[in-house]
Amino acid sequence: RGHGFRFVAAVDIAPTTNAAPAAPSPKRTALALLPFDVFSSDAELDYLADGLVEDLTTAMARIPGLLVISRASSFAYKGKRPTTRQVREELGVDCMVEGSLRVVAEQLRINVQLIDTHNGGHLWAQQFDRPMADIFRLQDDIAQAIGQVLEPAVVRESYQHVRAQISDRNAWLLYQQASGLLAVKGWHPDTFAEAVSLLRQSVTLDPTYGPAQAYLALILALGHRIGLLQEREAARTEGLRAADAALALDDTDSTVLGFAGCALADLGHAPHAMPVLDKAIEQDPSNAQAWAARGAAQIAAGAYATGVADLRHGIKISPLDNRLAVWGSFLAIGLMLAGQRDEALDTARTACRRDTRNHIPHIVLAATLLAAGRPKEARGHVAEAYRLHPQLSATEIKCLVGRQAAEGIVGMGAGGDAKG
Repeated sequence: RGHGFRFVAAVDIAPTTNAAPAAPSPKRTALALLPFDVFSSDAELDYLADGLVEDLTTAMARIPGLLVISRASSFAYKGKRPTTRQVREELGVDCMVEGSLRVVAEQLRINVQLIDTHNGGHLWAQQFDRPMADIFRLQDDIAQAIGQVLEPAVVRESYQHVRAQISDRNAWLLYQQASGLLAVKGWHPDTFAEAVSLLRQSVTLDPTYGPAQAYLALILALGHRIGLLQEREAARTEGLRAADAALALDDTDSTVLGFAGCALADLGHAPHAMPVLDKAIEQDPSNAQAWAARGAAQIAAGAYATGVADLRHGIKISPLDNRLAVWGSFLAIGLMLAGQRDEALDTARTACRRDTRNHIPHIVLAATLLAAGRPKEARGHVAEAYRLHPQLSATEIKCLVGRQAAEGIVGMGAGGDAKG
């Protein structure tokens, strides 16, 4: 007989009266914006280039009829030279934007090309020379130029800045550094602590910068929920404060809404979180993080079918995302709770392969195997989870997979010994 499996989340979700936004049509033209090449050893220019691509991704996602692959997935190609065919096959896109950045005589020069991935042909190319101080205005020019090729309707509209000029550029650079840490270094206590430190510096330099406040809230909330930060209750208090501050600063930016909404759900304020996540998706239907966060929250509320659908959609529009191991873990939980055991096992195994440094999918796969009555197989994944995260506690496991499954996993321990 299998062990019980019940997903317990640190949230209390009230039923929502508004229907969730419908998933975007899969027939829309699909676009990927690849990381820009930076011909300089200056790390600051690298952060500027990454931020520019992020802003352009957000701007392009607002074009009607266009499906934009998320920045997190496109950035899997950073430092690489993928072929147009490779990008088309791996991301499922019809066209892609690539570019380069260099400094020429105190000017910032950006070359951008729009390429048809079906034949490798250039649809559009342009060079932009601007003073370094005008970096935040560049996205207006490039976004409108690309939009004129991809969507005639955009010719009649003028783009507003995706990002308002912030008072201290160093605050923005600190946010850029923090945003890539988990992808580069993995989900570990020291990585979370470093990200929190960078984000605290950012919001100290510019308390009005919404994205940094929102991402600080998200990292604190995740660290609190899965035990990757010390002083968990202090992290919870600070996370709630940062989420509220972010929403007070900017409740229209999809990235801010997605981060803050996820943080609120993880910190037990889901009735407030769900409309925030709904709005994040309405503002930017290509925001994979918001889809995944809403899916996980709905699964925790017992809305398994809609939660699974949202998570699947988030994964679909960001197929190379560095967070797929975590998103896949929650998808596996939802499938198991919905009675789709075989698919849950396959999904959990895939999540384990997505990030070999992350302990979370191994805990979920172990719980799924226990529920399927396969404790021998589960034991190996429990051992691997403890190897990856030696300080793994019973509380963390319970937060992920529920009390009953956690008891079976903790009983196995790293090598048969219980851990508390």
